[in-house]
Amino acid sequence: MSPAYSIVSIAFIFVISFSLIVAPTVSSSYFSVDKKGLQEALAQTNKQDNRQFASFPLIPNLAFAQSNKSGEPPSASFPLTVTVSTSCPGMAPVPAGTSGDDTIYGTDNAETGATAINGLGGNDQLFGCGGDDTINGGNNNDNIDGGDGNDNLNGGNGDDTVNGGNGNDIVDGGNGKDTLNGGAGDDSLIGGNGGELLTGGPGADTFDCGHANDIVTDYTPTEGDTLVACENATVADNTAPETTITSAKDGANTNIANGGTTPTDSMTFTFTGTDNIGVDHFVCQLTGPTPSAAANCTSPKSYTGLADGSYTFSVLHLLTP
Repeated sequence: MSPAYSIVSIAFIFVISFSLIVAPTVSSSYFSVDKKGLQEALAQTNKQDNRQFASFPLIPNLAFAQSNKSGEPPSASFPLTVTVSTSCPGMAPVPAGTSGDDTIYGTDNAETGATAINGLGGNDQLFGCGGDDTINGGNNNDNIDGGDGNDNLNGGNGDDTVNGGNGNDIVDGGNGKDTLNGGAGDDSLIGGNGGELLTGGPGADTFDCGHANDIVTDYTPTEGDTLVACENATVADNTAPETTITSAKDGANTNIANGGTTPTDSMTFTFTGTDNIGVDHFVCQLTGPTPSAAANCTSPKSYTGLADGSYTFSVLHLLTP
């Protein structure tokens, strides 16, 4: 019986990961009450108290009651109606940062120049809201969110989290090991300190790694993304490499079609892989009666001394930045 060898081209590989389905996050909401207002309301239960009070975390279905003596039923009580708004509250005029831990909101206007948001010291929470804002975190570990508009964001010193939001933003981590997110739009993300995490999001983004060993999580050339000084960075390329088995020849140097048969006991495969970054790296594997385990390989790849039977050749294309 003549030997028969079936050749199968590059395997199609894909991954389904439910971890990529991100559940919506729920932020804390706040309402407020003061002791004086409570005392007045409890003393005059037929009156409504519409005061603006100091903040504390939201507790659903909250009601207040007061008793004259411990253990007795309440002598006065009233429900507390809470209205929660998820829109950016805005602060006009925008307050200056301090050496402490500040929470500062911009407005729907552009906060730049004299009205730019500066965290100064402390671990700050800084929000641009709308408009084309300029925000600087200053010292320590800050959380910055530009919101809508084309923002210019800088984390300053410390390990910061900087989110561009919607718009074409400049997102600079400053000093420290920062986490940078461009959000929607054509953003410029500037790392360069090493160990920084850069995620562009949708749009044609520019990643500037500053020759450091930063991590780019979503480089996508098909969206127009660009790498600058990222030769030492770890780059996750979201575009599948173009890998092709260009020829399959048997021991008689005859081209064998996919699914074809050869009377010889050897086969040689040539293949190519192209990509915009990194070094092409291949792993080849042959399964069948005379298998060959997966191992690093280069093109062309030859197999000899093959027993009679059906085989599958596969090549995996990896990228090393």
